[in-house]
Amino acid sequence: MDNMNSHMKIKSALLLILPALFVIAFSFQTASAVAVKPNTMSVQAKIEHNLAKHHLLKNNDIHVVLYGHLVTLQGTVATLAEKNQAEHQVSKAAKGYEIQNNLTVQSGSLTDSQLADRVTDKLNKYLFYSVFDWVTPSADNGVVTLKGYAHERWLKGAFERQVAQVPGVTRVDNQIEVLPVSIFDNEIRHRAMLLIYDNPMYEMYAYDAFEPVHIIVDGGDVTLYGNVASSSEKGWAATLIKFGTNAMKIDNQLQVL
Repeated sequence: MDNMNSHMKIKSALLLILPALFVIAFSFQTASAVAVKPNTMSVQAKIEHNLAKHHLLKNNDIHVVLYGHLVTLQGTVATLAEKNQAEHQVSKAAKGYEIQNNLTVQSGSLTDSQLADRVTDKLNKYLFYSVFDWVTPSADNGVVTLKGYAHERWLKGAFERQVAQVPGVTRVDNQIEVLPVSIFDNEIRHRAMLLIYDNPMYEMYAYDAFEPVHIIVDGGDVTLYGNVASSSEKGWAATLIKFGTNAMKIDNQLQVL
């Protein structure tokens, strides 16, 4: 009889414990599913949050398609800078995901020459585009090619990012040459700049927002680019550098307007 009572007590205890164990097991399983399932959705939310934060979803022109570990961007944006920024924000939100940027940049209605002029104006207004740099843009159906020289490595990318902000630019072919680091060249650059812009003949240019004479120095060789008002101004600039610096050679490409 005692054995039967003990058996009944154990059975009753199990009947009380089993439902609790079932609830715990079910809760754990549900929690695990919740932890895995929203992964994809949270990445989508992060992407859209980043895009909205940088004002890239203002007209709902960008559509994000998430499939497995591939993020595809579709739609239309106003500038190449917005296309690049969208991809950058996706890469920050979806680390480890492959990104396919299918965004289309609006081409605009400018002619090639008008677009090249807009790009030139954009570069001239850029704070870090100086007398020691020279960039000439050309345009072909929205594709802008940049040629010339940058006296600092970081400027090559900076110039490209400025150009990408110009409406109508759909792609940039950056062929800018980065000039080598040289103390000797730097001394020539700064000496030549002082000789020209401190000279009375060029004093009217000293306050010009867009410096007309650009000084490119590579291995001791100096090339002058830009525009001046007369042949005498063109010739005198080269003479000042010839006798006032340690330049090895001078190539005077200044244009007389």
